[in-house]
Amino acid sequence: MAVSHVLFPTDFSEYSDSAIEYGIHLVNILNVKNVTILHSYATNNAIANQPIISAGLPELLLDEQRQLNRLKERVQSQVADDVAVSVLLVEGKLINIAHDLISSKGIDLIVLGISTKTKLEQSIIGSNAINVMRKTKCPVVIVPDKAAWIDNPNIAVAIDITHNANHIPIEKVKKFFAQIHGSKLSLVNTEDEDDHNTHIQNPNIEKINYSFSDLNTKLEILSSPNKLQALESYSSNKSINLLVLFERKYGILNTIFHTSLIRQIAYQTHIPILVIEELPAV
Repeated sequence: MAVSHVLFPTDFSEYSDSAIEYGIHLVNILNVKNVTILHSYATNNAIANQPIISAGLPELLLDEQRQLNRLKERVQSQVADDVAVSVLLVEGKLINIAHDLISSKGIDLIVLGISTKTKLEQSIIGSNAINVMRKTKCPVVIVPDKAAWIDNPNIAVAIDITHNANHIPIEKVKKFFAQIHGSKLSLVNTEDEDDHNTHIQNPNIEKINYSFSDLNTKLEILSSPNKLQALESYSSNKSINLLVLFERKYGILNTIFHTSLIRQIAYQTHIPILVIEELPAV
């Protein structure tokens, strides 16, 4: 997964700050050449009625611009000299702005934090991170609050063997993994029932194991009535530092099902997740 331009959305909160710190490590490891730090805002009457000063910015936005400039200085000081860091203060919804930037600036990866919310807040308010994950085709790294980069990370890839293995972006995963020197890769599948014969006869298992055979790893199959708990236990036992998940963005029923599970993982896991779009049917 080649990455040349990374987007850091921020609302200046602690969880955004944690995500940017995490993202800086990825920028350095992946040899990224461009970083854009974005703060989006919604116009309201209070802002609209402010006098226009300083290059057309309403007075209430001046502090946001100063914070962006400070973030730019901080990021620039921690990345290579040849990395171009820019900032954007833009009116509108984050998801719409992200779509525009993916097209206009060639964003390859989005790194953003996710706030800790109650179940009621999650269902009513949702999260910018979840919306960006669901509604863009760009790979997204979601960083839980206070999660930090770990050198030589243990990376786990969660794979659904009931779905055609041809949809798994295997080469993207392998290229990404190859850039994270010193890391260890694991493959895991969680199933609702332990049906040994079904597992043996599933041709996806053989294809997945063959595709990753050069990395000396094989798919581990977990049987549990609760896939989320199974992944959490697996990640804890294996000391996983980054979990890779695949999002289906075609087929409404598949999308709803997989978004629901990934959403639960994003809100409840304590480790960062990388969400990559599955390959479409040929």
